[in-house]
Order: sequence, then structure tokens, then C-alpha cells
Amino acid sequence: MDKVIEILLVAGYVPDGVTHGETYRIVTQASYPSVGAEISTGGRKRFVLPGTTKRATVGKRIVCFYESVNEQAMGFRNFRTEDFAAIAAILEGRRI
Repeated sequence: MDKVIEILLVAGYVPDGVTHGETYRIVTQASYPSVGAEISTGGRKRFVLPGTTKRATVGKRIVCFYESVNEQAMGFRNFRTEDFAAIAAILEGRRI
């Protein structure tokens, strides 16, 4: 994740907060009748390329590139966080 963030920063992206995150507990078969596993959602780091509509979020497993036009997100492209070659290609403007 740190390497992807470094790649984004070098490409001119700047930090733009984090996505909304929540943590909750669910009952699992092993924990029944008690509450068991803890599940977390959101909390991904957000980045923006200044002067453009381009945005990115970075999580432990997935990097998402998208555009925000009139406050509407569109054109999502998801990549595994370890897929540095594909991420670099996107940032260089190459089609993959």
C-alpha cells in the first residue's frame, strides 16, 4: 500500500482524506449465540490529481481510479494493490 501511495504522489496526486468507514460485529456460526467476528468497511485513503477530475482510493487490497464530474463518481477501474505495473500504466496514460 505504501508503494502505491508513493507512486501516486510522484504522479502528482495529493491526499484528499479517507472514505467513510464503519466497524461492526456479526454473529458467526462459531460464536453463536454471542457476537463474533468484527467487520470493517471503508477507511480507504483518497487522492486527487489537482486541476483534473481524476481521483483514486487506496486500500489494503484494491486501488480504484475514477473521475468525479459534477460530484458524481464514474469510470471506475479497480486494480490489486500489488499490481504496480498496471497502476503505473494507468498513471502514464497507457491503455491496459
